[in-house]
Amino acid sequence: MNDYFGTMLRDCLDVGSRSSPQIARSDFPALLTDDVRLHVVAGRVAAAEWAHAEAHAPVIVTATHIVATEHGLLYAAVVATPHGDPWHYLAVPRSLFDRVADRVHYGPPAGGSVAAVDCRLNHDLTSMWQFESALRRMLDDYPAFELELSGVQ
Repeated sequence: MNDYFGTMLRDCLDVGSRSSPQIARSDFPALLTDDVRLHVVAGRVAAAEWAHAEAHAPVIVTATHIVATEHGLLYAAVVATPHGDPWHYLAVPRSLFDRVADRVHYGPPAGGSVAAVDCRLNHDLTSMWQFESALRRMLDDYPAFELELSGVQ
């Protein structure tokens, strides 16, 4: 994720400049349980509902990413609105909310784009027992990694 949230999250999660491994969309079903896939859908719905309520117009979620960390899942979305610049939505576990919200406050997106940080999905994002064992083992080797899900409905 080389966008606004990707840069900010590397700093917040102490990943630094090193790149987090990416997991292809085709490998996603093998690594996560059905419950986690439902939480991804809930994140997409929350992003669309937030943008629609703020824009007062139809919106389209154009890119989605899941970042898996020891804190739980983070769901990031880029939303297209009729207002021009893409809007950014990030659902984070409550344990990361203050750190991430402060970063967004002090370093907003360029060009007047809008960003929101949401912790309402906390329980869904932190249910680590839902990770398959292969995914849990990967977290032993990397502080974070990204599941690129753009185009997944």
